[in-house]
Amino acid sequence: METDFSNNERCKFFIKVMELLDSCINVTIPRTKLRCTNQVFKRNFTEYEVVISFHTFKHKVYKRYSQFRNLWSSLRNNPNSDEYWSQLPKFPEKKLLGKKNHSCVEIRRRNLELWIASSLNFPQTFQELAEFLEIPEKFRSLIFERNNSTACKFSPIELCVAAFIKRIEKSEHKRLKALEQFERDFFNQKQEISPPVAIVLLTRLMPLCGVPGIGSKALDILNKLTSSTTFRYYQTMIDSMMRINMDLFREMRLNFHLTRVFQGDSAELAQQICGKIKEQLGDSHLLSYILNDDRDAIMAFENWNEHTFQPQMSPRSASDKTSSSWKKLNTDGYPGNLEFAYRKSGNLIEARAEMEINASIDTIIEIITEKNLRKKWDLFISTYEVVEKINDKQSIVLIVFVSDRNEVMDLSLLRTISYEPGHATVLYSSIDHPKIPLHPNHKRVTCSESRYDIYLLKGQKLRSKTDSTDESASPELKVKDEDEFKPKCKLVYTNYLTSDMTRFLCSEFIEETNYIKEAWKNMKKVAENEEESTPDLAQRSKENVIFGALLKKTGPTKSVHEEANTFNE
Repeated sequence: METDFSNNERCKFFIKVMELLDSCINVTIPRTKLRCTNQVFKRNFTEYEVVISFHTFKHKVYKRYSQFRNLWSSLRNNPNSDEYWSQLPKFPEKKLLGKKNHSCVEIRRRNLELWIASSLNFPQTFQELAEFLEIPEKFRSLIFERNNSTACKFSPIELCVAAFIKRIEKSEHKRLKALEQFERDFFNQKQEISPPVAIVLLTRLMPLCGVPGIGSKALDILNKLTSSTTFRYYQTMIDSMMRINMDLFREMRLNFHLTRVFQGDSAELAQQICGKIKEQLGDSHLLSYILNDDRDAIMAFENWNEHTFQPQMSPRSASDKTSSSWKKLNTDGYPGNLEFAYRKSGNLIEARAEMEINASIDTIIEIITEKNLRKKWDLFISTYEVVEKINDKQSIVLIVFVSDRNEVMDLSLLRTISYEPGHATVLYSSIDHPKIPLHPNHKRVTCSESRYDIYLLKGQKLRSKTDSTDESASPELKVKDEDEFKPKCKLVYTNYLTSDMTRFLCSEFIEETNYIKEAWKNMKKVAENEEESTPDLAQRSKENVIFGALLKKTGPTKSVHEEANTFNE
């Protein structure tokens, strides 16, 4: 599906916008201040700080809302105002009550900023606005010349699109703020959007719909752009979207929105977008291709109105709001200040554990998510397979467990790894995925969630380059420094278990808790590279009743994993 507009035309517009955006007038109202009159009866009022920058010129002025409104009234009464007035954003309305509230001031600040930026682009309003903002005379001619230059003349809607593109390409960590800023600015514009500009906007916006964390917001904006109730020129957006390459639709990952793999309330938005696409295409095969041939997503879309598709509920929403008190397990003698507790939460068992580990955040993530390292401490795990990598943060994972009764259970999971300064999270959430069909001999657990939060402990010192290369230090001092600078984290584990899973691994719940405590003890050893050679099996079976039960079934010649793999095959 190719566009009617040449690539040269689109590239020309994009290059023009990106190269000259920095040379355009930049108007911001970064902050507001509460002032007090000097009269006998003092009154408070809000003052807006307006900052105007152009090339190396930067100008700052403070104005009240009443002053802005007087200017607006003066411009509105101009006989020639009809030529440009319909293209200006709506001026913030006057309010009698609540005008000093923080929310009201913030809305006024954003709307005034947008109105000033748009007004400066019109020659009819420039002179009066420049005098009002007290822009020095020597810079007015430069700015006015820029406004009337055909080489870098942009409409406000083109500037809005260009600013959005620049923000999302500048920083991946601030794309949500860029989407929110674009939504505020764009839908206040009244100008018609041209097809080349619409295509440039869509090619940057649509892939963001498939990014976890910001996909719901991007999908919401796309739905508004293609709806008659929210955007006047929605048909231009729909026509432009239908001219874009089909592979761009697949990047939106609408199938994950429809099946609620992505967190958030985006399923209904995805259903509306799919409805518009199907109405334009009229071909179910193309819709299947757009949904990445996801059978569950296709079924969800087709049966939406009948409500026959019931998306999988998260453990927290599946349980009722009543929870019993926490019951702590005895962890005396376990390393790392291990604490373990559980409670009944509705129809689920909620388990929680905490432990300190002398390892870095990356190391702990690796032993949780890397197959070979996971098998070193997780006694029952048989298979840990990454079925599909969605992006750098999310993957579809299959985990297979073998219980002490030689029963096999598997989990179809969405694994999400997220990073923040001093904190990381590994989240496993159950999903249904077509690439993980149910094995005839397996029992599928359909409702489970495991969350690992890793915190860098406060007060930890980081080794510098000079510390590692200082050869003059004594051996005793070097050993002391190594202990002092060794990374240390706290691992917090929260697990929501269904009744069919809590009794799967072991016959008795107390045996399962012993298994978990033993597994965490092994995890700490693996993370700190302190694992020893294979321990004495007889001694280990005495210490761990779970391992003893497995040993009776597997025999001394096979490990738990070997037996599990044999059974699984």
